[in-house]
Amino acid sequence: MTRLIVLAAVLALLSVSTLFRRQKALKSLEDNIRKLRTLAVRAVSYRPLGDGDDEARKILSGLDKGTDELKQLGCTILGDYIEESIAVKLPTRWFVDADHTTFGWIAMAPTPLGLRDVAMMMTGGERAAITLCTPRAAPGLTQPPHVDRVVREGFLDLKAALAEHAARKPADAKKIASIDDAFAVVEDVRARTATWREAQPSDALLDQDLRSVLGRHYEKLGKSLAKRLASDLPEARVRA
Repeated sequence: MTRLIVLAAVLALLSVSTLFRRQKALKSLEDNIRKLRTLAVRAVSYRPLGDGDDEARKILSGLDKGTDELKQLGCTILGDYIEESIAVKLPTRWFVDADHTTFGWIAMAPTPLGLRDVAMMMTGGERAAITLCTPRAAPGLTQPPHVDRVVREGFLDLKAALAEHAARKPADAKKIASIDDAFAVVEDVRARTATWREAQPSDALLDQDLRSVLGRHYEKLGKSLAKRLASDLPEARVRA
């Protein structure tokens, strides 16, 4: 699964990808790809906002418009949470749709242009559907067979995103009655992804990851980054 809360790192990766001739840029790409590969197999944990989260509450206050739109679309707000298992503590507002099969979050994520609206939607099943809404492209690692991942770029349109996501819902969509149910689906998809990644040949998985993240830059950067990352291939496959 794509660790969407790693958005800031992915955006940083994008911002330097056009500067591939510079060693500093190459090192930045290397660090971001290594971070993505480590997070792909790391367990997730969330906590509700509490005392001392004043800055997070301030950021989430910018989500009032999106919150109202979700309610108008029949969604139920499940609460505000922070993922503790990553360095970037992105506060998120979670929701579930009217038929209790699609859940996700909205947030204000840091970008080179400042805070911007982003969202994640997910429906659990044998092949989970995931939709990431970002202001610009957000390349991720290669996806396992049990993940159907789509990225919507540009202005956040929750109504359109939910409608498009609904068309991709798996037939065996899991029902979500609480935030714990939502977290359980996230963990299930993450655990299956970790198992799948650990079963792949190391060099082949690295090549697939580089092709997925670099896109059109693969031919120019792939070999250099493969050499840099090859030394820690086992580390990229171990759960933290």
